[in-house]
Amino acid sequence: MRGFSVFFLLVAGTAAAPLTPEKIELLPGLYPKERREIGERLIGRTEGVREALVEAGVDPRVAERIEGLLPGPLLVERYASDIPLAAPDLAPRQKELLEHLHPAVLAAEWALVVQRDRLLPGIRDETTKRQIQESFDRQVREIEKRYWRVVGTVLTEEQRLAIHPLLPQPYHRPPDLPGHVYQVPGLTLAQAGKIRALIAEFESESAADAAEIRRLKQGPEHDAAVDRVGELLKTIVARANTILTPGQLRYIDALPPLVGPNERGGEFVLEMGLTGEQQALAKPLVEETKRKVEEARRKAEEQVREMQGEVSGESPQAMTMQMMQQGAAGDAARIVEEAARKGLLEIVDKKQVLGWILSPR
Repeated sequence: MRGFSVFFLLVAGTAAAPLTPEKIELLPGLYPKERREIGERLIGRTEGVREALVEAGVDPRVAERIEGLLPGPLLVERYASDIPLAAPDLAPRQKELLEHLHPAVLAAEWALVVQRDRLLPGIRDETTKRQIQESFDRQVREIEKRYWRVVGTVLTEEQRLAIHPLLPQPYHRPPDLPGHVYQVPGLTLAQAGKIRALIAEFESESAADAAEIRRLKQGPEHDAAVDRVGELLKTIVARANTILTPGQLRYIDALPPLVGPNERGGEFVLEMGLTGEQQALAKPLVEETKRKVEEARRKAEEQVREMQGEVSGESPQAMTMQMMQQGAAGDAARIVEEAARKGLLEIVDKKQVLGWILSPR
């Protein structure tokens, strides 16, 4: 913990840091070509960074955060970690928990980086060195994911929606976005079919460029392929935005980063080593949540049973059944999420929450 504090004291005493390519990559909501164009104009600048970014169309709040971002390891994690504290209308218990988690999580990640960097120079075998580095990096990623699972549950949908524009580009969308889309509230079968067709179109039309990107790694031809995929994606997203309702689009923008569709909900709260007293307090909430989830699943199963006997495989009927099942999973996740928020803020101790984040099993 002391090394973490000393590091930031040393960095804070240095001169104004230049705008680096790594910081440009944090800018959210931009396609690769747009970030590259900003970088070509501004990379290396140390003064007036915020003003220049705002002039280039970057959200002033993001520009201010980028300008004040200190150089060093864990750039994206440091940039993102305190953004939840910018959520509006934080209740006292929300604020207390987030203020407890934010520095401790960042310190734990920094400790792993220090340990990794001390260990690697003494290892000569490249395979072993790579395995050790991957192991440490995996631990950092797991802590990050667990932190954002907690954040995604503690904050309400409106609060998550409010901080979404501030999230760095690597965290701007959660993994498996199509899976999340299939679980949005009120998604109709017609909407699902159109979204599925758009995804298939994107995968087909981007396949050749995606192969070139993997093969070339860098260079003008690589950048050209990246730009073509980016422009295609921009078109696909614009079309998807006309298929979904405003409420469904708001739901997608409010999704927490790093959390896949199968990781939503909040069942993880029960893994936090609840005491006997806490279990007694949680029992009515757990039972009520189970009842609501079972009711939602029963309705979905009844709809699926009505379709049994239809053609299987990739038929429209089979896809319809899959969509019903995914929708039911989304409904269940939202029910559990509401209960988990109550549990995190009213039953579980903040030290238990932190312990779960920092001790992946």
